[in-house]
Amino acid sequence: NDANDSDTINVASGIYNENININKQLNVIGTDANITASSGSAAVNIIGTNNVKIEGFGIITNNVVIGIWIAGSSNGENSSNNLEIKNNEITVNGVSTGIYVAHSNPSHSSWLIENNIINSKGVNLELYDVNDVDVKNNTFKGNGNSVSVVYSSELSNVGNADFLNNTFEGNGDIPGVTPSFWIESDFINGDADTSVNNVLIQ
Repeated sequence: NDANDSDTINVASGIYNENININKQLNVIGTDANITASSGSAAVNIIGTNNVKIEGFGIITNNVVIGIWIAGSSNGENSSNNLEIKNNEITVNGVSTGIYVAHSNPSHSSWLIENNIINSKGVNLELYDVNDVDVKNNTFKGNGNSVSVVYSSELSNVGNADFLNNTFEGNGDIPGVTPSFWIESDFINGDADTSVNNVLIQ
């Protein structure tokens, strides 16, 4: 609570049994730091702020707790721009999501999700209403027979999304059962008034 916008918080090695709320423009850097959560909606909550970096954490959740959750206008919060999630290992032991992004208008924008390992029995990564995003060099694991990555427009038109050099192990890698990617406009709302454009997967 004492941090100011643009501060860097270096988190020392250790196990932190808590839920983290970030509502300021912060760089939060872990060094062999592990966050565990068995209650609440998510281990890490990013709420209505821009210019946030989360790097170097082990995040472990139980029950149906999400790893990292980013709020949006559907929660009465501002969208989040210029977000970086890098070099984390997220393990979701229940049927929940590794990284979940809430619906938002205007869209979230200018994100980098890089070099993470996400292991979940549910969906690894759910990106709703995120425009201009690079998702690269991540490893998506799981044994829940779920799709690995969802990219969808709900309340905003989105695009300019690059998914590069990601590895899929488990979720979304079961022939005839589930796809690795699910890309759709209005995946939840179903009113077909937003669109997805310019998506690169390689």
